[in-house]
Amino acid sequence: MPDNLFSTFTTANASTFIKDLMENYEVLANDNAYRLLEVELYYYDNNNDHADKSVFERDAQAQQFFFHAFGIDICFETNKDKTCFGGVLIRAMRNAAGELFCGPISCHDEILRNIKFEQGKSLLTLSLEKANVPQNIDIEETVRIKGKKDNFDDKKYRYVSKEFQQEIMKRKNSDYYRKKISTAMERLREEVQDR
Repeated sequence: MPDNLFSTFTTANASTFIKDLMENYEVLANDNAYRLLEVELYYYDNNNDHADKSVFERDAQAQQFFFHAFGIDICFETNKDKTCFGGVLIRAMRNAAGELFCGPISCHDEILRNIKFEQGKSLLTLSLEKANVPQNIDIEETVRIKGKKDNFDDKKYRYVSKEFQQEIMKRKNSDYYRKKISTAMERLREEVQDR
């Protein structure tokens, strides 16, 4: 396994790439570890007919973290002519104490809560590291949770732990999240019926 998981990504291996990411890696924010429970893939490649217009343009190295208005991505390498870029949006994660963070903004904010202040400076070290103990999870692939914008919105680019999704659907205070998931699942059912 290469040191940089994100340098191995291709659209052809997306499912196995995400499974490896969710089962064998953790995000480290200073000294706190987080396991990924739900992610969405956003990838733009103008050279290979994968021009997903919902991807924020960025100039990033593989495995770099990219903060934006809708959350935080772990990035793929941006090529030299900036026609290929993207990343994995963190939608849900669990810390070592078992606390859940649901939704991309919640994950974004939790990571930022790890900022330390020393000698007048803000410090946050973020990395993606191989986990000491893999988590064996059953992953469901669905369409992304967002408004329809282009012809990639019907692709199965949302990856969620089935156990986590069942847990969320039972919560009383997760009506918004349940509605978003239900909408995504309905779009998927419509796509299957249209075939």
